[in-house]
Amino acid sequence: MSDQLAATLRLQVERKTETIKQGWPEIPLWVFCTTAGTPLDESRVRKVFSKVLKAAELPPHFSPHSTRHTFASLLLEDGEAPQFVQEQLGHSSIGLTVDLYGRWLTKRPIRGGVNGLDDRSGRKNSIGHSRCTGSGRFQWWAVKDSNLGPAD
Repeated sequence: MSDQLAATLRLQVERKTETIKQGWPEIPLWVFCTTAGTPLDESRVRKVFSKVLKAAELPPHFSPHSTRHTFASLLLEDGEAPQFVQEQLGHSSIGLTVDLYGRWLTKRPIRGGVNGLDDRSGRKNSIGHSRCTGSGRFQWWAVKDSNLGPAD
């Protein structure tokens, strides 16, 4: 939940609390409601959603459920962790989330990619020589590293 949404919901709770404290007639407190404070009717939501799609020049087959997919794909596209998106959507497994939304995962290295692994070792390689051992499909390269000793 975003900070903005959390603040808005807190305000709703504060209103409800004030209503109870003041002894005012209790009215249902709906997050999404009509101007009269009654719950939204599903057919009305569809009608309004259809108008919004038309105004935005989006395909009419989109549904309110499509916004769930937009939410997930935008989070992943912005580099959010798949585990976080999984929790937000309530998926039972990370595999489901990645299968559905994997195409929006960041494809570029965020922190330098594999080069960052060299930095983690704290050692700088000084390549002196290398030689190939083995044969066929499997060949092993031995590299001299001044910090590790000869590659024998």
